[in-house]
Amino acid sequence: MLKVNAAPAPYSALESLTAELRLLADANDWDAVAARVSTIRLEGLPKARPEDRAAIESALANIAAITERAVPLRQDIAKMLSAFGMPTPAP
Repeated sequence: MLKVNAAPAPYSALESLTAELRLLADANDWDAVAARVSTIRLEGLPKARPEDRAAIESALANIAAITERAVPLRQDIAKMLSAFGMPTPAP
């Protein structure tokens, strides 16, 4: 289990982690993304300080990029489920 809040600079660690996830998503390695995400624990992150702003902004940009890459994957899965007569997940 990866506890981001245990790192010396937790928001920099979060930025690095989201950058790694973005690289995996860009490579369409969704299994690796899912495996990595399942180990992350963000509980207890300290209150952000002004010097954390750049790291937080970068992490959020990485998350947005990953989400954008995942939308077509979700749509493809929904189409496959529908083709087999299975209910599709709610958006």
